[in-house]
Amino acid sequence: MNGQSNTHNVLHLFERQVERDPNAIAVTSSRGELTYRELNQLAQYVARIDEASVTWCDAHTPGNFIADPFSYVQDGKARVLVEDYVDGKGRICSLSDSLVPERVGLSVDLDHPYHMSYPCIFTEGGETYCVPETYQASNVSLYKRAGSGWVLVRTLLEGKPVVDPTLFKHDGRYWLLFTLQDDGAWGNQKLYAYHADALDSEWKPHLLNPVKCDIGSTRPAGSPFVVNGALYRPSQDCSRTYGGAVVISELRRLSPSEFVELEAARIEPMKNGPYPAGLHTLNPMGEHAVFDSKKFSFDWLAWRKNWSRLHEVFR
Repeated sequence: MNGQSNTHNVLHLFERQVERDPNAIAVTSSRGELTYRELNQLAQYVARIDEASVTWCDAHTPGNFIADPFSYVQDGKARVLVEDYVDGKGRICSLSDSLVPERVGLSVDLDHPYHMSYPCIFTEGGETYCVPETYQASNVSLYKRAGSGWVLVRTLLEGKPVVDPTLFKHDGRYWLLFTLQDDGAWGNQKLYAYHADALDSEWKPHLLNPVKCDIGSTRPAGSPFVVNGALYRPSQDCSRTYGGAVVISELRRLSPSEFVELEAARIEPMKNGPYPAGLHTLNPMGEHAVFDSKKFSFDWLAWRKNWSRLHEVFR
């Protein structure tokens, strides 16, 4: 019997088990358990990332890059916001055509004197909101889509160098998950949670902050998503390199005094693709998914620029 037939039989048996007893335990580990239903739901989500179905954007100009794709719908059309990193600073831009992005065309949405990235999208009541990372400004700001632009609604947090702020709603409460740039390992290690009764009310720290300390699955990698009632959170594995892979964890308990999540899946970069060195951010886009990967290459001009900066610091 060949490998393809074996694979088919295993998948058939798994599907029959899901139908027969979906609540039976499929996976048990030191971190918890997953039922066959939960495992099947997660597998269907992860299966959206298939190397043969990926359309890559063209490379950016040398020394620059686009990253952190988040999707939303406006006027019936899917749109994608990204960080556009140019000359050492990020700004928030839209892809000119989010569904056919082979040619990188960018239009500026938000640009300030400080670095901006990770344009986290949150939708509610027909409104679309964006919470970008602005750690250099030591705040977290909430923007709302208005016409063809974005308007500042309010500042959610002040006085903290917040990295990758991720806004979502769970059990009637609003949540912000993030790391801090100055709290060890360049913002990759400790996860903080804040919550509020409404977007315009006071944001309170979680009783257990930091709620997690694990360089392998702490830093946010996109918006949490719900599959048949289960809440999942993408995070970055930065244990080997920044944004080395994406870890999907199920948030089993989330309240002002509880935080328990179980690692459910791990998505590695495509080793045979053009960007095999890391998988950084993952977000759903209807029946598709948007994500960013990276590769390592030597840039002579960037090397000279970084060398000059080091010389200024240590001379």
